[in-house]
Amino acid sequence: MDIQQGIKGKVFSDVLNLLFPNRCHFCGASLSSGACVCASCSESIEIIEGASCTRCGAPLPSDAKPAGNGCRQCTELTFLFGRNVSLGVFDGFLRRLIHLYKFEGRRSLYHLFAAALFTHRREYIEAADFLIPVPLSAVRYSERGFNQSYMLAKEVARLARVRFIGSVINRIGHAAPQSSVSSQKERVSNLSDRFSVRARFEGSLKNKRVLLVDDVLTTGVTASACAEALMEAGVFSVDVLTLARSLKSAAPLYLSSNRPIMK
Repeated sequence: MDIQQGIKGKVFSDVLNLLFPNRCHFCGASLSSGACVCASCSESIEIIEGASCTRCGAPLPSDAKPAGNGCRQCTELTFLFGRNVSLGVFDGFLRRLIHLYKFEGRRSLYHLFAAALFTHRREYIEAADFLIPVPLSAVRYSERGFNQSYMLAKEVARLARVRFIGSVINRIGHAAPQSSVSSQKERVSNLSDRFSVRARFEGSLKNKRVLLVDDVLTTGVTASACAEALMEAGVFSVDVLTLARSLKSAAPLYLSSNRPIMK
């Protein structure tokens, strides 16, 4: 019976692939089941390499000397976590991929994102004792159907063999998405949600190094609220890992190729 079901399932899958072939969302190349971007297009993700801010993770010119108080992107921002490290800048191809992942149901992209983070940020990830995702509000989870940061963090933890806990932080409230609010001041006032660490995890987190995982860092308001809750629970340190760093400045910034990405 199981064999017959397996055969039927394969036939059904083959028919679907024949009628509705899976293709790269960007170039139309034929793909295996479950993907939405080909290997060639995925290479268009621009990775932040070389000089970057040791506080917020924004890329810097190759001759820049990162200061302890941050770069032009973050000197006016208040972080309650140690630092953020991002895969790339929230712009161009990476921005389009994140949008597909979060809002257009392309959940399989977490495999691509996790592999890229593990490949390019492995040492940073493996220094943590735990990987913990930034939680969604109940309203946002109901609308979206999944927590993009949860899926990402779990897969990164699996690749890096670092412990993952997905439900550590309790979030109460339903503030508007931070991406819909423009200024830092408005984002701070907008985040009325309350964050706390669930009591059953406090013992295991005490004096541990936590890496908080999210998709995009903008002002750091949400990540800071999570970090504050974790530190109150006795965590030794909280750093942040994100897919992308959102930039506000119109001044030229640089990636590994040392060419301007914003003008």
